Amino acid sequence: AAQQSAPLLMPKATSVWMIDNTALTFKQIAAFVGITEIEVEALANEAIEYRLKNAATQDDKRKIVELRNSDNFARELKDECLNFVYRLLFLFYAESREDLEILPMKDSTYQKGYSLEMLRDLEMVALTTESSRNGYFFSESLWKLFDFLHTGSNLKNGFQMRPLDSPLFDNDALIHLQGIQFSNKVLQEIVVRLSLSERTKNKGRGRISYSNLGINQLGSVYESLLSYSGFFAREDLIEVKSAKDKNGSDGTFLVPKSRRDDFKEAEILKDSEHLEQDVVIPKGQFVYRLNGRDRKNSASYYTPEVLTQCTVKYTLKGIIEKLKEQQAIVDGKLTGTNCADEILKLKILEPAMGAAAFHNEVINQLAVAYLELKENEQIMCMV
Repeated sequence: AAQQSAPLLMPKATSVWMIDNTALTFKQIAAFVGITEIEVEALANEAIEYRLKNAATQDDKRKIVELRNSDNFARELKDECLNFVYRLLFLFYAESREDLEILPMKDSTYQKGYSLEMLRDLEMVALTTESSRNGYFFSESLWKLFDFLHTGSNLKNGFQMRPLDSPLFDNDALIHLQGIQFSNKVLQEIVVRLSLSERTKNKGRGRISYSNLGINQLGSVYESLLSYSGFFAREDLIEVKSAKDKNGSDGTFLVPKSRRDDFKEAEILKDSEHLEQDVVIPKGQFVYRLNGRDRKNSASYYTPEVLTQCTVKYTLKGIIEKLKEQQAIVDGKLTGTNCADEILKLKILEPAMGAAAFHNEVINQLAVAYLELKENEQIMCMV
């Protein structure tokens, strides 16, 4: 028989702790943005190479090459590659939160054949043969998993999975990544970047915990990436930086290689493994970098949590105070009526929703208020 879970002790305090302790710092968000920049570039360039490699005729190859001159194609490819990265971020989060029961983490078939945790275990395994490096085992498993998440899975696939009511994993909605397979070496590099923290001077790389990654933090990463744009290099490019910034960590600018002589040697970014060589982005390569104009045109800006919390607090203040008056707690006793469930009847409208920062904050604060009111009612029932 199924066991009934024990009632949550101090639900209000627990919910407040969860909200306050499932947040990434701005530094961690910036790190995710930097990782995502590299991954989107890697996926886009791999997608083009796969198309060229599998083109049936020379005319097909010519058409693929010509697509690199299309700004619209670059933008659409960027969006689909970013979608792919977001799928991976969601899977890491879902697998770290077994309590959500989104994925069948206890099923051995899923664990061994599809889980990202399995890929994480293989993250440091050397791909020594041509087939292991350029094969598509990881990619084929991921595309199947994406299908299962969108349409569900029954026991004939070895495990059961409920479909997600979300367009995120709809493979049919993709245009340019339809039929693309990414090589094992590229996906392994991406999984490593998403799984391990950056190496520091005093300690090695540690596993990134996704259990504390919440919706607002994913939204923060998304909002930050609105400042980025994708394009194909029309000529060879180099990266320039401040002469005082040794490795370009404060940001770089892309300029045509033909302008190299316009800059001092200390202003040119060098290859980390070959310090005498410039970092060169060859003509035709996909680039995904910061572009403030895209964000300005879309009118999209990241909203700090301190602003959403304050705004929502005073927006809801009248509603919550009215419900507390209905309960009328006097000297620790409920003298009014039970009204906690009135919160569940509220409808929330955010007309200008981007990454849903205000929307999520409303839900968080209403959840805390609901649990506080419900706790009062339950305590009164036990007295």
